[in-house]
Amino acid sequence: MTVVPLCRLEDRIRSVLPSSKSDGGGALDSIGGLGGALKLLFFLLYNLYLFYAVYHYFSTAEEGEGVQWCDGLGFLVIVTIIVYSSMIYFRVVKPAVER
Repeated sequence: MTVVPLCRLEDRIRSVLPSSKSDGGGALDSIGGLGGALKLLFFLLYNLYLFYAVYHYFSTAEEGEGVQWCDGLGFLVIVTIIVYSSMIYFRVVKPAVER
């Protein structure tokens, strides 16, 4: 069995795939359009799931029962708040401050 260094393996993959850019990029770099569409689809599906989970929880919860923050919906809400606030900070606030 022959061991191929990773740098040579990447060069071999790039030589097989068609090149569409003059800067050495190729099919590996041209997936951005499809990747953007997949990110948008994932974002929409996740938010639909989150809103349905909130709706289902409050439509089936007994009166006076609060959200369990360590289980199920509560944990999903906490993780969502952390991820969305991080995205807003790194995509909006930080670039605006650096200008």
